[in-house]
Amino acid sequence: MRSNKLLTFFMIGMFVLMAISMVSAKDSKTSTGENNLQIKVPEKDVFSVGEVYEFAFHVTNQENGVALTSTDIFFCDFHLYGNEGNHLMVERQTQADLQHNYDLEFVPNASNFSEIGDYYYNIYCECDDCSIIADFDDLGGFAEEHLMVTPNGEEGSTSKAVFYVGILFILLILFIASIYGAAVSEQLWTKTGLGGMAYLLMVAITFIAWSMSANFMTTAPFMIEFLRIMFIVLTVAIFPVLIGLFVYGFWMMMRIDEIKKLQEQGYSDTEAVEKVSRRKI
Repeated sequence: MRSNKLLTFFMIGMFVLMAISMVSAKDSKTSTGENNLQIKVPEKDVFSVGEVYEFAFHVTNQENGVALTSTDIFFCDFHLYGNEGNHLMVERQTQADLQHNYDLEFVPNASNFSEIGDYYYNIYCECDDCSIIADFDDLGGFAEEHLMVTPNGEEGSTSKAVFYVGILFILLILFIASIYGAAVSEQLWTKTGLGGMAYLLMVAITFIAWSMSANFMTTAPFMIEFLRIMFIVLTVAIFPVLIGLFVYGFWMMMRIDEIKKLQEQGYSDTEAVEKVSRRKI
């Protein structure tokens, strides 16, 4: 009974942790100030694991909106950082790399987004003797953006959070009810059936918790991996556990039948139980 209580408290604690660990993508930042270059960053900031995406930037004069073209002399440095702050990509492009007249396109490969978590990049551009300003001054600009990598490329939302919390709450109530019913029931097959149901509910709870953590706990990849491994282990053990429960049920039925036969022969309840217990399995 003590182990059942500990297991129940563990599942409730995991549920609370999932419910409060909601994160969202951060707002982008662009360069500010007069006579600077303004860098328009892509709107997309949530990606799936292994996704290949083309980051296309437009660079303009912040004062008048005129874009840099191949007639200007400039460069832009793109830096991509991983979920541990490590450099994943550094690339420089110049006026010779412009696409579609105005686009600077940087394409990280699939290995750059190989892990779930928060990423970010920054881009710095500098133009010497820029023709997009009247006095042909030197201009510079900087922008940065926080990114999120999730298993399905979707950002956690309030509606998703409500859905997951609701499903977890219902499963937890059923799980606790199954554990309690198995503990207090005096019917062998009822106890066995409720024990099996409790195990299946635990598998379902672990799966929902794993899915929820993958959407809302991108800053804690260890928790996502722990829940994934836990779900795999519990799933693999489903058939052995259920078979074990039914074998145990049949074995107990045989013992009960033996006890009844001994009672019919005149043994007391205590004597019959002790006699059956002393027998080898």
